[in-house]
Amino acid sequence: MAIPHIGTFLNSTFTLFNFINSAGELVAVSVTGAQIVAATGAATATAVGVYLMSKGYGPRFGHNQYENEQFKSAMRELGFNRTSPQWGKAHREVMKYKKTGKYFDKYRDLLEYIKKSWGYKYACS
Repeated sequence: MAIPHIGTFLNSTFTLFNFINSAGELVAVSVTGAQIVAATGAATATAVGVYLMSKGYGPRFGHNQYENEQFKSAMRELGFNRTSPQWGKAHREVMKYKKTGKYFDKYRDLLEYIKKSWGYKYACS
């Protein structure tokens, strides 16, 4: 069973390093398994919190579901449905743009980028 092993680990002591203090005594710096688990948990929680805060919430570019809705809307406004070849081409162009780490700030920017990626043939005012 894993439970006894976990308990043993939590109660174990690990020496990180030794040093000699100003009085000439050897001092060992140690931590327990429980302290290691607590520090690892705190670091993980901090990393997850930073990630979630960086993504934010609510409708905006950078959120996949919202981006998909905006892309569908832009393509419909240009008169294309999901089965048209232009849909796939536009999607690939937008994905290339996103891989540069940039996002469209406005719906109009997305629409103009799609039209520009097709050249003047599909561009409309």
